[in-house]
Amino acid sequence: DTTIIATAPAGTLHEAFFDPAAIGSGGAVGADAANGVLKPAGFTFGGAGVSLDSIRWESQAAEMRLSPHTRLANHHADFIALDGSVSLRLDFDDASETGEGETRALSWAVCAQPWQAGDLLMLRISESPTNLSGVSRDGDCVSGAAVPATATPDTPTP
Repeated sequence: DTTIIATAPAGTLHEAFFDPAAIGSGGAVGADAANGVLKPAGFTFGGAGVSLDSIRWESQAAEMRLSPHTRLANHHADFIALDGSVSLRLDFDDASETGEGETRALSWAVCAQPWQAGDLLMLRISESPTNLSGVSRDGDCVSGAAVPATATPDTPTP
C-alpha cells in the first residue's frame, strides 16, 4: 500500500472536484445538485458554514451560487485543469450580483466557454494577495471581443 498526503497551499479556503455537465437545453454547462460533480460542497467562511450550490457558464457569463449567499471578499476561485494549469481565475471582489434574496448569485462576464461537459477540473478558493494576477476580466461580450486578462496566471502549486 502507498499513502499519499496532499496538502493545499497556504491561504486555501476550499477545494472541490468540479466535473461539469450539460444543464438543460439552453447551453448551460456546469454542476449543481442534479448535474455534474461539485464536491465537497460545504466549507467554513468567517466561522459560518457555507454550501457551494452551483457553478455554471451560460450566455457568456460564469455564475456561482452559495448558501447562505456571501461575496467571499478578498478571495478568488481557480479552475484547475488536469495538467495543473489554471484554466480560469475569477476574483470574488469583481463579481456582480444577480437575482434577489435567496436566489442571488455571483456572476462574472466570461465571453468564451471555459469548460465543457465531461471536463475533470478542480476548484480552489483561496485568499487573494494584493497583487493577484491572471484574473479573467472580460468586457462587453456583445462586440465579440473580450478584454484580455491583465497578466498571466500564477503557476499553480501541485
